[in-house]
Amino acid sequence: MTNYGKTIKLSLKGNVTEIKFIELVNRTIQGWICPRSRISELKNWPESQKPGVYILFGEIAGEKAAYIGESENVFDRLKTHLAQSDFEFKEIVLFTGKDTNLTKGHVRCLESKLYFRAKSIIPNRIKVINAKEPSESPIPCSDEETILEFADDLYFIMGTLGYLLFEPQPDRK
Repeated sequence: MTNYGKTIKLSLKGNVTEIKFIELVNRTIQGWICPRSRISELKNWPESQKPGVYILFGEIAGEKAAYIGESENVFDRLKTHLAQSDFEFKEIVLFTGKDTNLTKGHVRCLESKLYFRAKSIIPNRIKVINAKEPSESPIPCSDEETILEFADDLYFIMGTLGYLLFEPQPDRK
């Protein structure tokens, strides 16, 4: 199989502190980079109210930290984090599908894959602060391959944009 190049489309309205919309061209993945102070503006993006995964980025005791989560409605879940979380995150990166094929079971499976990938990066660039390990939701075998592909696209986008939570550090020789 030929390994083709990929194109990431990054859109923003206004300046660099606005919400950024991300998509991998010719794929079903779409995402947003959103400062904490602008979460309420995500309501203007109906796609952010679909099943998806999200990563909250911030610091704890001067150390970079991240929380990985999932929800059937990502926007509503982020509002809950604003109201109830002790973690003073600064930024959110969230991903949903462009179609309606991503379900609650899919995003639970995806959250688990993201969590365990981030935890496996030694030494950790960013501390994962989830209080408990997410459990995978059983999904059909055919869907498992789709979720693995979605996860690979997510890792590619995150790494390309400088979010190295899922990328091993290069060997130093």
